[in-house]
Amino acid sequence: MCASCHSTDLQKNYDEQADTYNTTWKEINVSCESCHGPGSSHIEYINSKQYQKGKRIENAGLYYGRDTISQLQLNTCAACHARKSDVAPDLLRSDEIMDDLIPQVLSNELYFADGQIMEEDYEYGSFTQSKMFHQNVRCSSCHNPHSGKLRLSGNNLCLSCHKPEYNTATHHFHKPETEAAQCINCHMVARTYMGVDHRRDHSFRIPRPDQSEQYGTPNACTGCHTDQSNQWAAESVKKWYGPQRKYHFSDDLIPGSLLNEQSEIHLVKLLRDTTQPEIARATAANYLGNIQTNSAAQALLDLLQDPKALVRYHVLRSLENFPPEHWRMKVSPLLTDKVRAVRIAAADLYHRLPADAIPADSKEAYAKADAENLGFLHYQTDFAVGNVMMADYQMQGNVYPEAIRYYQRALKMDSLMNYARVNLAAAYNVVGQNEEALEVLQKAAAIDAFNDHIFYSLGLLQYEMGMLPAAMENFQKAVNLGSSNPGLYYNYGIALQMQGKLKESEQILLKGIVLNPRAANINYGLAYFIYAAKSTSAAMKYAEVLKAIEPGNPEYQELFRSLGI
Repeated sequence: MCASCHSTDLQKNYDEQADTYNTTWKEINVSCESCHGPGSSHIEYINSKQYQKGKRIENAGLYYGRDTISQLQLNTCAACHARKSDVAPDLLRSDEIMDDLIPQVLSNELYFADGQIMEEDYEYGSFTQSKMFHQNVRCSSCHNPHSGKLRLSGNNLCLSCHKPEYNTATHHFHKPETEAAQCINCHMVARTYMGVDHRRDHSFRIPRPDQSEQYGTPNACTGCHTDQSNQWAAESVKKWYGPQRKYHFSDDLIPGSLLNEQSEIHLVKLLRDTTQPEIARATAANYLGNIQTNSAAQALLDLLQDPKALVRYHVLRSLENFPPEHWRMKVSPLLTDKVRAVRIAAADLYHRLPADAIPADSKEAYAKADAENLGFLHYQTDFAVGNVMMADYQMQGNVYPEAIRYYQRALKMDSLMNYARVNLAAAYNVVGQNEEALEVLQKAAAIDAFNDHIFYSLGLLQYEMGMLPAAMENFQKAVNLGSSNPGLYYNYGIALQMQGKLKESEQILLKGIVLNPRAANINYGLAYFIYAAKSTSAAMKYAEVLKAIEPGNPEYQELFRSLGI
């Protein structure tokens, strides 16, 4: 992982069958060819008759020369300055970064909810959020790529583009020529990684203590003034700059990330706003996949032809969470998308369908894209997570022995990877090896006693195996751990009903509906339960939500007819 950025032309040459590397490299450190590509290509061009006749080619045979478009330079830098996945060992080095890399979006696993850096996110994800990037500012506008130094010191660097009044107390309200008056300390907050690496957030954002007060996100003001509150900082900003804050995509991204009843409105708004950064819109698509409503599905489908590849990619990934009837006939054009990562995501989406469900005129395109997808997956199998990805692929294709083998490989590489254990248990269950599945889940629970998903999975398996008391105990553990999984509350509630524990069942279903007001299965469970108890008017509340979410679901039609809706 380190060597690919700290040397030149590293080829990891991993042999999956032997589980060994035969790694090669051209230089032990970063050389000219890391950015510009093989110098031999340049020499060959200069010595060619083509050049002698005066016919010029872009960048004179190098990968990167003096391009004027910021994205082209950033593609070169991103190979080492982005948190990303590599698509394949053969780099296409096209104008589109996602032919070679899949950058991580601003999900709250790695970033703060507003997009500020949290984990070790490097610079690409933050810089592509920035107004500077969208005004064609490049990495080399501020950094000398050969020396690694800034082109100017202090605020002089910012003033090479910005007006002088930004460097006065009437703008920053701090004593001039002090650390507090340095632009970067307000607009590029630093975080320290590995104890020694001080890295600045390159989104160049305006501090928003009002968001901090409402949502708990950090801000530069109280980052320095640690003895003051977010409310104090927000009031200071209002006093200095007026009561209204200019719209920033985080005004929708933060509430969208909460995944509550209001999130869909915010995410759809951001997703459709093409004036906002590609990475922010792609993050909205990523979150929207967790809101499984017809309107969310339609919002995603509307963006299948979005001009931004990262958006198209995450639209496809999010559609995985929706029934195939939503997307089966609409995704096929993306199997031949011009961008490699998008073709891979489209193939992966179709892979979960039976072969005869793939549109007939798309089978050839699917075969080619699926081959690219398999190449991508095999390229990741030197890491535990890559083996889980390959195992998931095999599970979707019903190749269960291979799925089991890859999950076991993942656990051999990372014995604490409980996600692999949960999926391994599911694979064992499908092939009828429930004792092995039970052993795997019990080990997972012993490793992580605070993971609600493990206890939910354990409860489902035990219920299937007839271990009713243990199943109910583990369902309750998952509830106590604060699970927000609608399936837990539905299945636990139904299990309690079947035991005649009607009051307890209603309490569990009601608890689930508070956490997931638009969860179709819980609304169905409550509507049916209450209707069966002869309370038609009370059942209507949940049935109407169900009607709005999934009006065409055949399982719900009898209930709708009974209630007259």
